[in-house]
Amino acid sequence: MFVLIRWENRGMELFTDIMARVAAIRDLTGEVPDAGLLPAAVDRLDDGEAVALLELASEVGRMVERLRTAAAGVVARRSSREAGHAGVAQARGHRSAVALVQRLTGSSRAEAARQVRVGETLYDGAEA
Repeated sequence: MFVLIRWENRGMELFTDIMARVAAIRDLTGEVPDAGLLPAAVDRLDDGEAVALLELASEVGRMVERLRTAAAGVVARRSSREAGHAGVAQARGHRSAVALVQRLTGSSRAEAARQVRVGETLYDGAEA
C-alpha cells in the first residue's frame, strides 16, 4: 500500500537533493548513452555498488513520485465539474483528471485514480 511520506528538508532543497543522487548514480554507472546498455553497466558493479545504486535509484524514485502526486492533485483540482470544458483534463480531450493522469503516466486506471486521490489530499483545505 502506498503511503505518502511528506518531504522532509534535511538540509538540502528537493531538486538539489535529486540532482545529487542522480550524480552519484552517474558516478557508479558512468555515462550510459542508451537505456539498452544499462544492464551491462550495472552488471559491472561490485556488490556494494549494486546495493548503493538500488538505494539511490529508490530514493530518486520516491522523490519523483512526490512530484507526480502533487501534480496529479493540482490537475484534479483544476479539472473539477465546476470548471466544465475549461478544466485542465477536459481542455485536453479527457473526461476526467484520472483519464489524463493515466495517459500521461502510462499507468493503469486504478493507479491513476490512486495518484489523483492521494494528490488531492495534499490540497485538502487549500484555497482553490
